[in-house]
Amino acid sequence: MIIPLSASGPIPWLPNVDLHVEAGDLILHAEMASFEQGVEVRCEGDVLIVEESPHAPAPSVHCGRLRLPFELPSPPQASWPAPGILEVRIHVPA
Repeated sequence: MIIPLSASGPIPWLPNVDLHVEAGDLILHAEMASFEQGVEVRCEGDVLIVEESPHAPAPSVHCGRLRLPFELPSPPQASWPAPGILEVRIHVPA
């Protein structure tokens, strides 16, 4: 589950997500239309973090964490292949 953090505590937040493997990469697609203007994607060890950028036009506090079965060997690649759809591509180590 993806949990955002706020001043009043965690609030369950789970966008529509598709997770699959393609050509040796783990691909995450998430419907995030309201966040399109300010999302930061990073990794900390084996945790993928997707959070609203503090530079977003009207920032609130949303942070999603997804624990993976391996440490990320390189930073994830994020893009917007379609309006409102975030794609995160993670190379899966052999």
